[in-house]
Amino acid sequence: MARAPTPGRADYLSGLDRWGAPVSLTLSAAALVGLNVLVSVNPNGTFDDPVRAGLWFPSGLLWAVAFVSFLVGRMLTGRILQHGQPARDDTELAWSDALRSRTLRVFALTPAIGAFAGLAAALLTVSSAVSTESATGRVISLAATLTLAVISLALAGFSLWSEFTTRTPHYLVRLWPAVVAQLRDPDRQVVAASTWGP
Repeated sequence: MARAPTPGRADYLSGLDRWGAPVSLTLSAAALVGLNVLVSVNPNGTFDDPVRAGLWFPSGLLWAVAFVSFLVGRMLTGRILQHGQPARDDTELAWSDALRSRTLRVFALTPAIGAFAGLAAALLTVSSAVSTESATGRVISLAATLTLAVISLALAGFSLWSEFTTRTPHYLVRLWPAVVAQLRDPDRQVVAASTWGP
């Protein structure tokens, strides 16, 4: 059996999956640049030791790795989507869709994790390098710590919500609406067939 047209990236990844990495990389890059400017200005002699090297390693390195993984992930995603899906029946095709969705989500979300890791390392570097003897230093240290705590709690909450909510997988909604209808209303006798047809 074959599909026409071939499913695309939007059929396997939700909007959040598709935009999570680009937004995370952009925001973390802006934050890293801002922290470098802050260290360069060094208001009121806030920073005891030069911390610019700490902002570029490991923070900048983690961001660069995340960016490279984003580019590689997009390339591999294109290769996967160009590859056919030979299947004897709907069951094999559904399993193929499930595995594709899982793989593409890993490619899409991994850069966001790397971007957060780079930002977290930068915030920890800045927070630990300030002089707590000055009011400015205490404010900067507190702001960096609170920012890291808020971002960490938000990500942890989102992860728990994603893990324990019974959301219908995006690929099922896009590619197997008949199956979704049957899952939502078990009393209905719906044939579990892809709308793309054999």
